[in-house]
Amino acid sequence: MKNITKICLILILFIFNIGNVQAQVKENDTISQIKEIRLNKEKYIGKPCAVLLADLKIKPALIISLSPANNRNVINTTTFYLRSDLNNYYIRIVWQDFITKKEVKGIEKTLKYKATNEGKNILKGYIVKDILTRY
Repeated sequence: MKNITKICLILILFIFNIGNVQAQVKENDTISQIKEIRLNKEKYIGKPCAVLLADLKIKPALIISLSPANNRNVINTTTFYLRSDLNNYYIRIVWQDFITKKEVKGIEKTLKYKATNEGKNILKGYIVKDILTRY
């Protein structure tokens, strides 16, 4: 009976360890993707967002666009959160030209800020001025 208990305990610990390893691998993949974008950001600056989106290997969990403080009718940045927690792991795009808020905000609210092809298609043609990252 003691052997069965030991075996069960070892199996449980093994299963939890596998879950932790998988989570660590996903986190490392996310960090690697962000570092790669940061190191190669000159490749994307001055080009349509479609170039960056084509290189993203990890699908963003959320997309949120923000307005400058002095003009709430336009958007000057869009942040791709690569995980659903808003504190970590993002790629923020500063746009060369403002985007009208009507064009993006309606879709964001409809999609509940989830990253979808429809949302990304709207942003594909806009030119990237700068890229900021956090990991």
